[in-house]
Amino acid sequence: MRFDRRLIATIGLAAMLAACEQDRYVGPNEPLDGDSDDFLLDLKDAGGFPSGVSTITSFELVADVSDPDAFRRSGIDALYNPSVLRYEVHAGTRIAGQDPRLPALAPLPDPSAVSTAFARIMGPEYWGANMWDLYMRWNGMEPGARYTFALERLATKVNGLVDHLEMILYGTVTEPDELVPLGGSPGGYPDNDYTWTDNAGCQAEPVPDPLPNPWYLGAFTANSSGVGTADFCMGTPWRWYEKKTAPPVPDSSIVVPNTMDVTGGIPEHQYNYVVVYKGEPPNLGPPVIRIQIGVDLDLDGKPIPNAFAPFPLFEDRLALLDVPGVQARVSGLEITATSLAPLANAQYSLWLFDAASGKLAPATAEYTRIRRVQVGTDESGNPIYGDDPQPPVRTSTFNPEAANERHHFVIGSHTLGDVAARDFTHVLIVPGEAQPTDAAPFWTQYLDDRGTPDPDDDALVEGPLQFGTLEFANPGSPRIFEATGGAKGSFWAHRLGISFQNLRRPPVGYYYAVWLVPVSGEPVELGPLATPPPELASLRDADVDDSFPVVTTGEILKAGFYIEQSQLGRPWQDFESLRLTLQPKVGARGMSPHTILSGSVPERLFRDQ
Repeated sequence: MRFDRRLIATIGLAAMLAACEQDRYVGPNEPLDGDSDDFLLDLKDAGGFPSGVSTITSFELVADVSDPDAFRRSGIDALYNPSVLRYEVHAGTRIAGQDPRLPALAPLPDPSAVSTAFARIMGPEYWGANMWDLYMRWNGMEPGARYTFALERLATKVNGLVDHLEMILYGTVTEPDELVPLGGSPGGYPDNDYTWTDNAGCQAEPVPDPLPNPWYLGAFTANSSGVGTADFCMGTPWRWYEKKTAPPVPDSSIVVPNTMDVTGGIPEHQYNYVVVYKGEPPNLGPPVIRIQIGVDLDLDGKPIPNAFAPFPLFEDRLALLDVPGVQARVSGLEITATSLAPLANAQYSLWLFDAASGKLAPATAEYTRIRRVQVGTDESGNPIYGDDPQPPVRTSTFNPEAANERHHFVIGSHTLGDVAARDFTHVLIVPGEAQPTDAAPFWTQYLDDRGTPDPDDDALVEGPLQFGTLEFANPGSPRIFEATGGAKGSFWAHRLGISFQNLRRPPVGYYYAVWLVPVSGEPVELGPLATPPPELASLRDADVDDSFPVVTTGEILKAGFYIEQSQLGRPWQDFESLRLTLQPKVGARGMSPHTILSGSVPERLFRDQ
């Protein structure tokens, strides 16, 4: 319940307090005198403030894609390691769900367990001999299953926008491209097995002429732990490659160059993919692993602009923000918030805010309330709690039923309608349905413009929600709230007085309230803080009003509180503790969970009753 205390403004009462009891109305750093009903309030129970986390679920990249290498992905820097003189292509391993192109990759038993221990392609410059060795190992394959390893020269039949670009720009592929053999005929295993034996054996391993495509090098069996190891080699004669002491030159490597600088077409002895199939020829199953090792080629064998190895993953896109000329536009967010006080006759509202222009728009979301409910008890009889998600609704306002609920919001083009997240930088959560005018108390920033009008240096931001004051006129310097300060108070026969100091200024839309907590029943709100006596002017608006001498930009230096027992209408002995909380100014249902200071009612009150 709320107890509305009128401002004590009479000269006589204030003068009495100043003259008779000012010696007891002291700061919290003063010692207790030992012979009065004094008490301290401290930060031991501080907490329960609004919190949460935001995640960017989708974003678009903007770049000049008429540039054939708009994202600076060409070259062999990500594929060839000159310090060890070999290709290291493990980062390019793709499984079902990571490469949508056709033929579709069949899923492995547990995609979350799949990883690449290593994936190496080693040529004459590595071995000092005229041979090539392909040595790779994967975890998460089907134990005991047989797999076939192949080198392939593939052309891309583009459907719509080339998949590399669509994945990079939008993070998804809507019309998968199709990879088809570019010349040649299948060959190799099982007619010839290229499994590694030793250096001499590899150098003597004949190279067919013409080279097959696909070139099946051999088969391997995943062990009982799901580890599959491929080790295949060939050598004499590798007539296109005679340099044995330097990195491979473009027209002599077994690997298709990862550039647009190809003249005269791709040689028939070069391959741009490693593919692993389930099963063995002639009963070859579907592909399960695909590694792009060179640029994608069109149906005429020419490099496709912006289709460089490796095939991009969604998570690779963040690194591309550092490329000059590449800009980001957020299109989807997920936000989870908790520890919000239930409001009495209002709702919280969601808003989009742009730091540069100051514009605001309602943020309609798919909203799921996640209740915390008891699902059982442990062996000691203690309750066990679990989540109880409620059916989602599309809304821009909500109100908790309890402070321990979580609130999950999905924001995207499907919820925002004519509004676009890319045109804003923040999501705000505000007590009350009215559009905020100057500031907000709870927010997340998802796009940082770095304080410049140049979109090239914008950064995407994820992480915890912030509680404090975000001033729209100065969004780059928000006031983040934290619990600080202390208090000392005294009970007299008919009065209660408390002196506070060094409290953090409340977030916009909130005020400090003093509560008495009974042994049983609902806490009683005594009222907001005031300036020190004798003025005792209300500090309910200290969130926006710093005209008081005791209120600075970030702090309430000193504050007081005073109440007559007759105003309360109950004996002090009905209560066991006191609390100072932050309360939403639009009104909460009872005492909020946002505790600053707390302390016990002095035991002497109970001894003297």
